[in-house]
This record gives sequence, structure tokens and C-alpha cells, in this order.
Amino acid sequence: MTHTAAPLPTDDALLEELRRLAAGADPVPPAWWDDAESAFGWHQIEAEPAALAYDALSGRDPGLGRVQLAGRVLRELRWTGAGREVVVEVDVGDERLRLVGAVSPYAAVQVTAVWPDGHENVTTGELGRFTFDDLPRKPLCLLVGGDQPVKTGWILP
Repeated sequence: MTHTAAPLPTDDALLEELRRLAAGADPVPPAWWDDAESAFGWHQIEAEPAALAYDALSGRDPGLGRVQLAGRVLRELRWTGAGREVVVEVDVGDERLRLVGAVSPYAAVQVTAVWPDGHENVTTGELGRFTFDDLPRKPLCLLVGGDQPVKTGWILP
């Protein structure tokens, strides 16, 4: 018994099929293109990407000495990279959010919250703790300065 396989499609045939499928889909909203281009800017930040080590929603008592902004959602995240650990609690309000975090090993370093159309800087204390109040409720990442800068992935509140 012989088996004859159908010939593989050419690149042109495959591209034409993808165009046909895409033509039937809803168009991408213009604002999404801007957001995608801004998100790609994360790759331009010159720092080592940290790996997400922990991500959980939490309803527990305050852990880093914070006061909840709105109490709607509390999320705890932890990244590791470049010999550092970055722990963040995200308190999401209706329009704004608050980040409370710590960097270890402990050192006084600059931490920058970066979102598609802005940024804000704070400096940690000697125990590596930092707080951002009233950040816009937009995707953001953190850039931790120092001898070996590290950047977190996007935080989507």
C-alpha cells in the first residue's frame, strides 16, 4: 500500500490564506496599535529582564506596611534577576493604583515605574522598600537601578 502525501503549500499560497482569514476578522482598534508600539518599548529599556517567580491575588493582611488605596484588588508579584529580587504588592483602585515593594539585597537604589506614556521615580530606603502612590491604572513595569539594572515584566492592573 502506498501513501501519497498532498504537496506542501507554497509560501505564497500560505500568505494568501492568511490574508483571506484576516480579511474576515474585526479590525484592530487604532488605540491598540499605539499600546502595542508602547509595549514594545520595554525591549528598549537597557536592563536585564527579571523572571516572574510568583504571582498571586491576595486577600491577606498588609505585608509591607501599606494602607490600601481602595481595597478592590490586591495582587502580590515577585521577580528575580541580575542577583536581585523585587517584591511588589499592587493595590488597584477605581482610577489609580498604588505599588508597595521591596528590593533585595537591600540597598538605596532608584526604582522607576514606566507606563506607555510616562514614568515616575522613587528611591528606596536602606531596607530596599519603596512606594508609588496614585499611579495611572495602565500597564506598567518597574526598572530597578544600581550596578546591575533589572526590569520587571508588564504589570496589568
